[in-house]
Amino acid sequence: MPNQISNSVKKIDDPSKFLDGTRVYIQGSMWDGFVNGKRDFTDGPYNIQNLKYFFKYSFYNYKFNPEVGFVGFPVAATIRATMPQEGWQIPIFKKLFDDYVEEVSNPVWAYHKCIPYLNPGIVHDQIELYGKAKDLNDFYENTQLVNYIQYRALLEG
Repeated sequence: MPNQISNSVKKIDDPSKFLDGTRVYIQGSMWDGFVNGKRDFTDGPYNIQNLKYFFKYSFYNYKFNPEVGFVGFPVAATIRATMPQEGWQIPIFKKLFDDYVEEVSNPVWAYHKCIPYLNPGIVHDQIELYGKAKDLNDFYENTQLVNYIQYRALLEG
């Protein structure tokens, strides 16, 4: 379905002609030159990154990409307010090879496509760098530290 939508949008010269005229139309952030100028809609990556990658010239093909990000996690209070109690369980960390771990989310988080704060074989777990989380509050605190470090590297790189 996304490919069908993308292909349909590529065929439209001016999508604003379909609006009712009462509001301003602003094109997508990746159209007409922000990425490669060919409307290819290349975005991401959105998963956790090895910090040194942000500083490599070859990390991303384009000079500017408004659609780069990585893992995000809401505050613990939001999890409690929006998810049933079984969604309050923090991930289980299973040891793998070379000190890598697998982050196994609870079924509620898995349903909502939770992206882990690790990438086995590429990025070691970032949450446990700041201590083993005992509960949702601890996990949230650690995620905020990781978020800060990742976004800092993204902006500095």
